[in-house]
Amino acid sequence: MINIPNFPIPILRKEKKEKIPVPEKLTPFEEIKELIAPPGAKFETDYFQIGNIYGRALLILDYPSYLFSGWLEKIINLDEVFNAGLYFYPLETGAVLKQLEKQLARIAAQISEREAAGKVRSPELETAYKNIEELRDLLAQAQERMLNVGFYLTIFSDDKKDLDQKTAKITKVLESILIMVKPVMFQQKDAFFTTLPLCLDEIKTNYQINSSTASSFFPFISSELVDESGIFFGINLQNGGLVILDRWKYENPHLVILARSGAGKSYTAKLEVMRNLMMGTDVLILDPENEYRSIAELYNGSFISLSLKAENHFNPFDLPSVLPDEEPYDIYK
Repeated sequence: MINIPNFPIPILRKEKKEKIPVPEKLTPFEEIKELIAPPGAKFETDYFQIGNIYGRALLILDYPSYLFSGWLEKIINLDEVFNAGLYFYPLETGAVLKQLEKQLARIAAQISEREAAGKVRSPELETAYKNIEELRDLLAQAQERMLNVGFYLTIFSDDKKDLDQKTAKITKVLESILIMVKPVMFQQKDAFFTTLPLCLDEIKTNYQINSSTASSFFPFISSELVDESGIFFGINLQNGGLVILDRWKYENPHLVILARSGAGKSYTAKLEVMRNLMMGTDVLILDPENEYRSIAELYNGSFISLSLKAENHFNPFDLPSVLPDEEPYDIYK
């Protein structure tokens, strides 16, 4: 008799090798997204952090009864990094008139109650009544439109403490012109996307103003570098405003473009030509390398090829035709 010890007998099996999944090759567009994507993002109650950058979205809650032209220049001229989102929503004039009519009736009732009670007149109520009446007349005459305006700011910093200081600085500047501003609470992510150039208003906190007041939001203010009939040349490095000039109204309209090779001199010249054409300016170009032929064809211009084999020829000794009020001697002279 043989005693067999009580221990498990191993059973040898052929192990299956697990296949390691091979990552799919990224497309060039996906590779670019991976390169520019931040390492991570964290959105807190009243601020957020994307990578090593801190940010905070601010919301404009209330405006004064009067906004002066170019008030936004106070923010633009600040030496700070920020995004600004400005949204305009036109309102139906008929609905606004009905709303103003109800509001006017309430104010008139309050004025009557004060008179019946023997109280002194209220300048605030009388001014509000007068302003609503004037606005109703302008809306009925189509001289004004009513708009819902949403204005948001997102400021950035490399440090949380510095972010708080910048917030206090911008808040102080806006409160100096009686504009109420506060950080967006619990919606920093939505507010951040609202101030990106995506045309997405995720906050939808608007303030109702008329079109004349809305025109004061136009932020590109620079009294020395803006002409009403000019074209856009670039950005003013001093205040970040636009340089819009009509150089043809000056005594010397000459323009010189200087830059290193490959910096975009030809592109700038072509852009300036096209913008002048859109403003009704006649343009004559001497083009030895045929760079501007496509522009001439695009704007239905004339392209005259001058060469030994071309159909067109240029005679420097040719004289223009004599106009009715000229003498042949004047042409020769």
